[in-house]
Amino acid sequence: MSYPAYLISSSGLPRDHHSIFIETSLHGPHTGHLYQVTRNIQTRMIHAHCASLIPPEEAPDFGGMKKFLGIVRIEDYEKLRKIVDKVEAPKKQFDGARKIEPEVPLRRFQEWAREAMRALREKGVLECSGHKDEEY
Repeated sequence: MSYPAYLISSSGLPRDHHSIFIETSLHGPHTGHLYQVTRNIQTRMIHAHCASLIPPEEAPDFGGMKKFLGIVRIEDYEKLRKIVDKVEAPKKQFDGARKIEPEVPLRRFQEWAREAMRALREKGVLECSGHKDEEY
């Protein structure tokens, strides 16, 4: 048995928030767990994984995207959190309006989600669906 995995968008500025949703149906049909970072790059971001007690599409901030990424086998699910927690949350990148490292590209929600998906695939926990994470 396995759980489907999705890339979810939530409305945000300046870009939408991306998170990884694993549909476990633990709290009802189409519920599961979100793996994500929160806060902002003015201070720093942190890991903020949480249960999703409603389907992501029913959340008030749903951004309109739910892309199937692949599957996570039930026996591998315990490994998932340890892997995504090793993907560093984006650090503080601004001091007021000044970019701390002007030569380094900004790294936010979307970049973290892409790196987390890549790590899960490399460890064999997220089994490919035919998509490449570079598309996201």
